[in-house]
Amino acid sequence: MSTATPYLPPAPPLQVAQWFNTREPITLEGLRGRVVVLHAFQMLCPGCVEKGIPQALRIDEAFPQDQLVVIGLHTVFEHHAVQGTAEALAAFIHEYRLRFPIGLDQPHATRDIPLTMQALMLQGTPGVEGLVRNDLTRGIMTEVDRVALAGTGSNTPTGVLYTTGIGSVTIGTNGGAPTWAHVNQLWREIAIDNADMGSLSYVTNAQVAYKLRTTSRQSSGVEGNFIMSPEGNTLAGFPVAITQQIPANLTKGSASGTLSAMLFGNWTDLLIGMWSGIDLLVDPYTGSSAGTVRVVAFQDLDVAVRHPESFAECNEILPT
Repeated sequence: MSTATPYLPPAPPLQVAQWFNTREPITLEGLRGRVVVLHAFQMLCPGCVEKGIPQALRIDEAFPQDQLVVIGLHTVFEHHAVQGTAEALAAFIHEYRLRFPIGLDQPHATRDIPLTMQALMLQGTPGVEGLVRNDLTRGIMTEVDRVALAGTGSNTPTGVLYTTGIGSVTIGTNGGAPTWAHVNQLWREIAIDNADMGSLSYVTNAQVAYKLRTTSRQSSGVEGNFIMSPEGNTLAGFPVAITQQIPANLTKGSASGTLSAMLFGNWTDLLIGMWSGIDLLVDPYTGSSAGTVRVVAFQDLDVAVRHPESFAECNEILPT
């Protein structure tokens, strides 16, 4: 897979109404070659006062000015009459003994968000930005799970389910309901190859898990003696991971798109290699007519099964 870093546009210029703690206006172009830490804050933000500003001060004290520059940006997006004036900011800087350069973000003529804050697409609170970051990360990791478990190899890595040489358990011409015997046959496929060691567990989807929790091990005997205990995610003495990244739309015979899969194996033998962090590409053009910004996330990775003997699958389970 490609490891090319996507193009990232340069940071927009700082649009500042007034500078403090500097003799001349600061431009990013004038700081080329140095690391710039831009600390956006509001003087009435408790998190900024208690956490952000002290951290910016520590960074400013830790590095020489010719290597790293800390710049404060007072981004007022609320309570403008109280904290949006140069006089209020000057008093705040004096009271908190702030020494690094600080700019008062240029107010917008008609909107609450000031110009530099808007150009940098900063959010009003760290919580909103964190929510977006978490959503992006969760989306990528969900897709990593999907391709690692059931990637088909067509424009994706080949996941465990479609890896050649792993053990296989069959149920019938058209698939069928899972039984206690099928569960143990998955373990047997690995055990006969002397591979029942390491981090062993089952993986299936919620549909199959429900079926196992409501199906008795035998047709007659102790009431409630289900294949999978409803009180805990264990099966035949091994943990069970439940995820909808295991497909539930498989086909065999006359059962079209209604079958599910279950895997068993030593998961330390599943390798996921990542060659970069998460790269973000900001696209302000695709949704420009609607005033939206598209953010594309890239993660370069591949999946490999070290030993096919360490895994077994059953891909014809009818969970209804």
